[in-house]
Amino acid sequence: MVENMNFLEQNTLYIVLIISLMIWLGIFFYLIFVDKKITRLEKMILIDNPKTDKNNSGVINE
Repeated sequence: MVENMNFLEQNTLYIVLIISLMIWLGIFFYLIFVDKKITRLEKMILIDNPKTDKNNSGVINE
């Protein structure tokens, strides 16, 4: 236990790097999760309203 405390006291830079890496990974995975949800919603909108064109940002083609 004492050896672990000495390591933590002497290498605080590694602790900061590990914590920041964990935060960035959390943000990355959250963005992937949100992107999948948005893609699923876009597909549902296109199925419900086939007159809309994906390239025209929802403008109805008549």
